[in-house]
Amino acid sequence: MKPTAKTCSVCKRVLGIDEFYCNSASKDGHAPLCKECSSVRGKAYYAANKEKMDAQHRRYIEATPDKTAARRKKYRRANRKEMSAKRRERYTPNQEKSADANGRRRARELGVASELLPDHYGMGLYESQGGLCYYCADDLRATGYHIDHTIPLSQGGTHVLSNLVLACPSCNLSKSKKTEEEYAECVKSTIAWRLKNFKGASAVDLTLARCFALIVHYNDDGNEMRAY
Repeated sequence: MKPTAKTCSVCKRVLGIDEFYCNSASKDGHAPLCKECSSVRGKAYYAANKEKMDAQHRRYIEATPDKTAARRKKYRRANRKEMSAKRRERYTPNQEKSADANGRRRARELGVASELLPDHYGMGLYESQGGLCYYCADDLRATGYHIDHTIPLSQGGTHVLSNLVLACPSCNLSKSKKTEEEYAECVKSTIAWRLKNFKGASAVDLTLARCFALIVHYNDDGNEMRAY
């Protein structure tokens, strides 16, 4: 008959057998330490041998890249929601710092210039833009915002304050890796196509093209009204 309880060899508490890790080398099939004491001991050992254990871990990853990738992929699939929640929890209160660190990392990888951005640079951009999306002039308080490189890093842009703007999520995601000029042409083409194919389309169709407010508006005939 399998035991239902056991005494921890460290804290001396009598706990249910589920509070002990399985251990095939033990007579009863469970470790002598309870899970809590095992965790405390493991953390203490890691703290005392951090460099050695990290080096061992790196060597294992380098020696078994396929196994490591498969294990990580399996873990991500099984814990997708929990991982997303943790990322949001870490990112939300540190959005500016996270965006800055990610931008500098990408700049290094692409071999373009970067700089450490000042504290609260996002607030400075928000105030200089009047709280509006740089591209469509939507209220960022309602939409939220992404930090965008007007000249993408992939096209030789730099991660410096003068190359950054705040954009609503819709504009930033649709702009993607386009330059400001390429995005303007894309939106103008979309608006022109809609006005040609849908009679009575409004001059400013926010639902389709976000109407790239910094570039151009059209009238109902498809003629350019004004550029600004």
